[in-house]
Amino acid sequence: MLTPGPSQIDTNLIGPDAGHYVYKNLAHYNSQAVYCRNAINSSNRGIGLALVELLLRDPSNIVIATTRKPDSESLQKLVERVNIPGQDTRLHIVRLDVQKPDEAQWAADVVGTLVPGGIDYFVGNAGVNYQPETAFDDLDLDLFLEELKYYTVDVIRLLRPFLPLILKSNTKKVALLTSILSSLDLAKQLHDISYPYSVAKAALNMLAVKWGCALAPKGVLMSVIHPGWVKTEMGDSVKRRSIATLARCGMTVPQIPAEESAEAVVKVIKAITSPSTNGLYNYDGSILPCFISRLLLRTRTTNQDTSAASFYRIYTFFVLHDNIAFRNELEYFCRSHPEWPVSSLPDPRTSSASNDDPSTSNNSSHDGQVRFTILAVLTRLLCDAFNRRIELGLPRDAPAIIEDFEELQARPKVYEEPPEWAKLVQPLPEILFIPNDEGRELAEDDEDVSPEFKDVNIIVQMPHIHFI
Repeated sequence: MLTPGPSQIDTNLIGPDAGHYVYKNLAHYNSQAVYCRNAINSSNRGIGLALVELLLRDPSNIVIATTRKPDSESLQKLVERVNIPGQDTRLHIVRLDVQKPDEAQWAADVVGTLVPGGIDYFVGNAGVNYQPETAFDDLDLDLFLEELKYYTVDVIRLLRPFLPLILKSNTKKVALLTSILSSLDLAKQLHDISYPYSVAKAALNMLAVKWGCALAPKGVLMSVIHPGWVKTEMGDSVKRRSIATLARCGMTVPQIPAEESAEAVVKVIKAITSPSTNGLYNYDGSILPCFISRLLLRTRTTNQDTSAASFYRIYTFFVLHDNIAFRNELEYFCRSHPEWPVSSLPDPRTSSASNDDPSTSNNSSHDGQVRFTILAVLTRLLCDAFNRRIELGLPRDAPAIIEDFEELQARPKVYEEPPEWAKLVQPLPEILFIPNDEGRELAEDDEDVSPEFKDVNIIVQMPHIHFI
């Protein structure tokens, strides 16, 4: 419902049925075209309401707030406070239920009469979490399907009718709010929180990236933003489970007020200036999934990659229990760069090697000793992995598609050896237990314990080093 102000001199009640009210004012359309026009859906509470209130602090902004509950007390109070008699209307409330097929087109038609100059910023904020603590075995699959539809099909249905208005603007920014629970990098650590919601938000991320690429040539900047763990009804619905999970992972994530989240989200949206900066953002402005993606992108996409840099990525993935990235990096080192002998890896205690190791600064001597010992053992595992292939007749420079295996087997076998510094490593003075990817410490006599690490008093699960 768009509430008419006393200054409106020519009003007409329009809507698809008696339950939808919006007033159009023919007297002040042109005066609105110069302002920053913002459309926010699901704006009657939580983050949506906080975004509306924040944007209205700027007197040059015009805000279109869409909601299933246009008569909500919170929005009506805003209307009374913001829409001053005798001045242009700055807050318009339009009824819109994204799950009703015809309402998005109707709402877009109405908004087009309110801001004929187009929409500068479109924020998709609506969200549901139908089964926040339900186990997979107990999921209501119809509800699961409804949630998937909500974050995919319904998003397309919502946004498509508004695209002509977005394209009219010079700004053309679309932001869809997602969740860090959709991050594949953190899925294992946060595996027991909101199964359907996490899956559906991951689908939203892919939709936004794919659609954003398709719209980029038209100047549209589409992004997905994690607004933080916010103190809202939905955020509180997973509080008990989230606190337990975060404690288990040793992570600390603050629950922030909706107002703080809104300020951060607006800051991120304004910072996006080109299609190259589109992506999945955290509310602090960092790009998700941040660490591993940047780690690989920084080196592999340049001509400056080195054996030491790749080796330290192997070390990092080992420590993070990222088995897939560990195995992939191991294979990359072996097959993509056969000119990198393991024996030439520099001693990590030297300054030149430290330049390739992002973890060498500000560490105690004990931490440095542990890191050095792990690195030394990893060189042995590299040799074990590579030499197994070599023994079978697969040298490191073997082609991906082998047409003459006999020729490869006939080559002289050149085996890898650890560097000299790694051969001199001594056992740690005390046994160190490294938990596996499930957070469980293995017993010393567990069959899954790596014998190479056990020899130096480190009890850790044997990593996946063989890739044939």
